[in-house]
Amino acid sequence: MSPSLRAGILVLLGFSAGIGVARAQSTGSLSGTVTLENNGGPLHHASVLIVQLGRSTETRGDGVYEFRDVPPGKYEVVAHMHPLSDLRKAVEIAAGVQALLDFELRIAPVHEEITVTASGKEQTTLEAFQSVLSLEHLDLATKSAASLGEALEHETGVAKRSSGPGTSRPVLKDQHAVTVETADDGTARART
Repeated sequence: MSPSLRAGILVLLGFSAGIGVARAQSTGSLSGTVTLENNGGPLHHASVLIVQLGRSTETRGDGVYEFRDVPPGKYEVVAHMHPLSDLRKAVEIAAGVQALLDFELRIAPVHEEITVTASGKEQTTLEAFQSVLSLEHLDLATKSAASLGEALEHETGVAKRSSGPGTSRPVLKDQHAVTVETADDGTARART
């Protein structure tokens, strides 16, 4: 191999390594542990989501999660594991720095949530491609409506169908078929 070819290869390798270092320094990373609040035990297979980036990962067996190559900025991060209460925290990622963000999830005494999607199949909020609306049980309780249709009638993408006084059911706007199914603990109760 000629000396000029060898020098060219070394320059190319040095340039490639420099790009990798520059990329690593222009992004940051985020890691932490998801544990159970009661006993501090690690939670494996808990979902962790960076909301603004739409990036998610699951925790390992020791409860640890990690995101690499995260652009610098301020983000909301959500930890989720059924049947525990979701926890949302804010974090700021700086270039070349590993941010740490731990979560302690607690057992939810009653976990009721309504997620309105256009997918036509049952999904959790984190699985939904593009959630239109998600209401926790406390949000519904403050509405104090006589029916689910009345509670949701002013929400984006939802209309109320009524067949008389005191009865109404929610429907997705511009849908004509069966569009809403209500459930208790995953068991279907009614389809409207």
